[in-house]
Amino acid sequence: MSRNFLPTADGPLLQWTQNFSTLLTANFAAYGLAQTVATTYSSRFNTYKTTLTAAKGDMTRGKSTVYAKNQAKKDLIAYTRLTAGQINRTMTVTDQQRTDLGLIVRKKPSIIPAPTTRPTVALLSAIMRTVTVSIFDQSTATKRSKAPNTIGAKVYTFIGDNYPSDPSLWAYNGDATRTSKYAIVFPDNVPNGAQVWVCAAWYTRKGDTGPISVPISTNVQGGGASQPVGMKIAA
Repeated sequence: MSRNFLPTADGPLLQWTQNFSTLLTANFAAYGLAQTVATTYSSRFNTYKTTLTAAKGDMTRGKSTVYAKNQAKKDLIAYTRLTAGQINRTMTVTDQQRTDLGLIVRKKPSIIPAPTTRPTVALLSAIMRTVTVSIFDQSTATKRSKAPNTIGAKVYTFIGDNYPSDPSLWAYNGDATRTSKYAIVFPDNVPNGAQVWVCAAWYTRKGDTGPISVPISTNVQGGGASQPVGMKIAA
């Protein structure tokens, strides 16, 4: 809970704690508190109120009364924070009740849903054993951007004439956070000319993933630089 919910000046603090004390006295059980807590709070509030009056009075203001007020203020603030913490840890207390007390209502984190669109994977080049692709969302093809609320795409590969429908047979290659250009380097044990497949799925910061893209394929090349080869898209 933020430590800034309490005013610091005497006048606003007196007004805030008076409202807090009044509500605790009338509804302590609704805030998950014992009656002794409300009684103790009321006592500390009244001590602060009395010493504040003395510290500000023309006939009573002095070093002693100001000191007494400051001590009472310190004790009241400490007990307020302790009591507010207990209230905020009570699951049955509503945000409306917290607002009535003058407490800060925490913003609830927004829920980021799992991606619902699939990426489009496009071949940029296949040179030697490196296949380079770009990845963009099917709903934003003109912008070539990621899907909303995602931080990248998980990239998978398969080596063979026909790609499998079983996801467990695909090899995880890595995370493409810069989806405009992602390079996949196939190891030397992949035969020259072998057909390779690439697909991807968006993922969020929480790690939730969306549907897999339509796989594309090309062929790895051996020895020396060569021209990009054609791309095949699965039906």
